[in-house]
Amino acid sequence: ITDVTTITVDNIAPTASNPSPITVFCTSDVPTTDIMVVIDEADNCTVNPTVTFISNVSDGGTNPEIITRTYRITDNSGNSTDVFQTITVSPATITGQPSDLSVIVGNDGVFSVSANNIDTYQWQLSTNGGVSFNNLTDGSEYSGTQTTTLTTIKPNVDKNGYVFRVIVSNSGSISCAPVVSNEAILITLVGSVITNKRITYRIIKN
Repeated sequence: ITDVTTITVDNIAPTASNPSPITVFCTSDVPTTDIMVVIDEADNCTVNPTVTFISNVSDGGTNPEIITRTYRITDNSGNSTDVFQTITVSPATITGQPSDLSVIVGNDGVFSVSANNIDTYQWQLSTNGGVSFNNLTDGSEYSGTQTTTLTTIKPNVDKNGYVFRVIVSNSGSISCAPVVSNEAILITLVGSVITNKRITYRIIKN
């Protein structure tokens, strides 16, 4: 009696594409691992190859930080393929702080801020030296209260010493804390105009 047995050795690894990269604005927004982000795993022998999470590896950066997340696809024969998802952490940061501002009574004053990865601004005012702050809204006294530039419209001497700041954030964030700017003081100055021989001088009274 003769018998012939054919043994087929599967040494072909499964296939899959790298999951789509994502960008978040703080580490608390980094999503939890999810094998469902691997959507096209396939194998020549195994109908449903297994997907497992392997590791998160950070490049150690701070702005941005790049995290490489690895998933492994394994077939019934033990062959495997790794795929990689890139997670970029780009924090919302203030790059240009508002600064103290001196304004002659009767003129407008402008505070400004510059920031990265920011799309939401809220200027605030303190009338008690920075002990407490309230949100500002556009009106007869202020404009641009939710933009990069706050205009104080012709402030009077009673606003001398008012303290301003801005809170910034990114609306795409899930749980990142807003960023608060430095405080900036408004200084109002009384000015007088003297005209002599068709030349106009402005005298500032300290």
